[in-house]
Amino acid sequence: MYRYPNKLLYFMLKDIDENYDKIINDILDSAPRTRKGKLITRDMITKELQNQSIAYILSIYDFVASTSVNGKTIDDLNKFDYSNSTNYMIQNIMMEENAGNFHAMAVKAEALNKNATLGLTKQMIMLVVRKYFLCHDIPLIGEAQHVVDVFFGENEVQKRVIRMAHAKNKIVKK
Repeated sequence: MYRYPNKLLYFMLKDIDENYDKIINDILDSAPRTRKGKLITRDMITKELQNQSIAYILSIYDFVASTSVNGKTIDDLNKFDYSNSTNYMIQNIMMEENAGNFHAMAVKAEALNKNATLGLTKQMIMLVVRKYFLCHDIPLIGEAQHVVDVFFGENEVQKRVIRMAHAKNKIVKK
């Protein structure tokens, strides 16, 4: 369950990885500009490729998690030794999120985030946590508020989005 999504991702993304510089140079050769006329830079393209890759990776992980996880299967999926791979740990956090296990998801997300050295890893974890708050009705007190503070700290825009989603969930529930 953990290996196959990564095999698929490797197959889909290896060409981009192997030809990364050529792709960037081909784009830059055409001197592209933003809608406002600003010249697009290598850093801008790199950031956009990273964001698109993260979205693609997390969508594959979420698809697998949403189709394979429920209250009965999560215990079996947790028996797999996912601790030796950051990718597997992110998948497991996504599985906990899809199962609606807030405490388990929060503990695992905080631990991985604390030990993560790559900004991309931290961004992926934050997006999984954000998805939990957007898709599940959880009161923003206690542990939930702590998790919001840990992952969104000074980001008032994200905090506002989460509070609005929480309010919407309460209205829809009534």
